[in-house]
Amino acid sequence: MPTRRRLVLALLLALAILLLPPNQKARGAWSLWYVATTGNNALDCLTPSTPCRTIQAAINKASPNDTLTVAAGTYSAITNAESFPITINKSVVIHGSGLATTIIDAANSAVDVVSAGGNFDFYFDGFTVRGGNHGFYINGYYPGVMTGGIDACRVTSNLIGIYTASLQGYIEHSDISANTYSGIYNYYSSPSIEQNSFGWNGSGGSDAAIYNEHSSPWVVNNVFGWNNANGIYNTQSSPTVTNNTLVFNLGGNGIANVTSSNPTITNNIIAANGVYGILADGTSSPTNSYNDVWANAWGQYSGTAAGTGSISADPRIVSIIDAHLLCSSPAIDHGNNGAPSVPSDDYDGNPRPVGGVVDMGAYEWQSPLRCPAFLPAVLR
Repeated sequence: MPTRRRLVLALLLALAILLLPPNQKARGAWSLWYVATTGNNALDCLTPSTPCRTIQAAINKASPNDTLTVAAGTYSAITNAESFPITINKSVVIHGSGLATTIIDAANSAVDVVSAGGNFDFYFDGFTVRGGNHGFYINGYYPGVMTGGIDACRVTSNLIGIYTASLQGYIEHSDISANTYSGIYNYYSSPSIEQNSFGWNGSGGSDAAIYNEHSSPWVVNNVFGWNNANGIYNTQSSPTVTNNTLVFNLGGNGIANVTSSNPTITNNIIAANGVYGILADGTSSPTNSYNDVWANAWGQYSGTAAGTGSISADPRIVSIIDAHLLCSSPAIDHGNNGAPSVPSDDYDGNPRPVGGVVDMGAYEWQSPLRCPAFLPAVLR
């Protein structure tokens, strides 16, 4: 589903084109390019009946700010002679037909989004990207800055799901799972990472669903569960971590902070992880408040303290595979409305807060009543 920012962008672009004089519209309108596994790269690729065969060929034909629409199918070296790495080196929009049906099998390579040092804007949505050394390799080559981002994708079974350098865009509404080392690895980046699910990433040690190095992303409204390492690992990084649920990450800490990492951690549920809930080494000073940190195997905190408004209680989620809150959860109405980057909706897109005070975790209980009287006593 398009994000709000993409809808706004589309409206602005349409308005800009409408306001151009007629002769400028003819010369300067941005083009729409088509790709299908049954296509031919020698075609013009400008209609659904004359598509390119490979994504790379359409990118090569496109001009900056053009849009590619990619038909359902598997794009790989075997199925359509796709060229790898797929290299995006200009500002383009690339729409897949949906993550369930439009698959890039990277075969130990990657989708590279690279800039030669200048500012760069890209949008990529509606794909599954799998099987690469990186799913996405996004590098702005400092001092360049990457904007735009990844939306509604599945990034799975890569060594590293998404690598970013100099990214100031976003990664959202995506399933980032079963990547060998890290789901997202940020290096000198500050993206918005919002409304994603992270599961089965990492192999232990300092691996993590999100690994931050010299980076300060906004990590908001995500669900981390069953990762084989840390939920979030920060080294020389100070991200803002708000309204996430980090549970059952059995191979590591909920959030680990080392080497002068000073994140702000607020309104999160951090429970039943394999090491500590929140860890800080002697050089790091996280600011913790209004979190529910409970039942982590080695303890709730190491090298840091709970902070204002925090609790340690069973958050009462629905099940080990469903992190929605039961109506009796102590996390309901226990967050801080004034926390940095408190979202106006929850992981599901439902409004928050409900009942006046924001809940802890990625999900907002949607009834203003904790447990209506007609429910069985076991839920009250």
